[in-house]
Amino acid sequence: MFFKLHSDPDDFLDTAFVDFLAGSEAKHVHLIRIASGLSTALAKHIRLPRPPLLVSGSPKGGHVQCAVVAENHSSMLFLSENAGTYAEEIFQFLYPTFQLRPPAIMGPQEEVIPFCDTWLRMYRESEQEMNPASANARSQIHSTYSRWVLERDEYRGVHPQVAPRPTSPVAASEQAAAGSPSPAVIITPAPIPSPAPTEPHARLATADDIDLVARWLAAFYAESRMAVPDARGPAAKMIEGRTVMIWMDRVQDGGSGPVSPVSMAAFSDVHCLESITKRHAVASVNIGCIYTPPELRRRHFGLFCTSSLSEHVFGTLGMQRVYVLADRLSPGAQAICRRVGMEDVATFAQVTMTYG
Repeated sequence: MFFKLHSDPDDFLDTAFVDFLAGSEAKHVHLIRIASGLSTALAKHIRLPRPPLLVSGSPKGGHVQCAVVAENHSSMLFLSENAGTYAEEIFQFLYPTFQLRPPAIMGPQEEVIPFCDTWLRMYRESEQEMNPASANARSQIHSTYSRWVLERDEYRGVHPQVAPRPTSPVAASEQAAAGSPSPAVIITPAPIPSPAPTEPHARLATADDIDLVARWLAAFYAESRMAVPDARGPAAKMIEGRTVMIWMDRVQDGGSGPVSPVSMAAFSDVHCLESITKRHAVASVNIGCIYTPPELRRRHFGLFCTSSLSEHVFGTLGMQRVYVLADRLSPGAQAICRRVGMEDVATFAQVTMTYG
């Protein structure tokens, strides 16, 4: 296998995208997005603080068969399909030259587990004479995720409609499981008209929401076991980019009072769309940061918010596809993706690496 380190993100994408990455785009979203984001930054003459790691592997004279990507040499390493198969060769290409010690590795689960096992074994072997403490190197699965995908043509609008009683046995069982009455979920083939401001509805977050979004974002990071020191900065950027959707609803079931913020969801990666679409890829975004405060859950607020955000990116922004990476330990997030009409297409794993 011949490996190439690409100093230019466009060269990496031109080499690997059509022949390999695009063939299983759902499994390669992270690699495509990172390389495309780097390409966009360089096109805008934004200086990268540290050089990225963009590697493609192919038989001599053949098409690309694997790739690994990281934003820089000390950040999380993202794997493509087949990376587990070529783990030894990837280590031999990267470690002797760069002394690469990625703090975490992420990719399709069937690739990540054997890759990490091989990486640690070879790391210990290469370091044991000079660094006996390397025997303490270990890996631990941090999280597993489901990759969900929704095509524009398959989107089903999900909107609230208060009903005096459940409309079906399924709805009845859901309400019983929730422990209290809740609005029935009506699946409609087309968006319904925007409600009056005093009725439940979705809206884009504004600068006035910064405290709320930052608080919810910090809570989302904590539940996702992500270490983010300050959520206010990311929250401000997300609001400025008009990427945060907030669902407004009545806190009290069956009440007639004013509506207030009860849930949020956000989308990302619009900044790198030009780089993606110029290679004939489908215009798509990632939806994430789906969060409802614990005391307001089991009332479909997250479902309504995610559906409204999907409607926005499809209808207003003209996207053709959305992706969601949902924690497999979050049944609520999994259920939301399923109810909106998404398809579970892959399982990902994130593994934390500790070196002796």
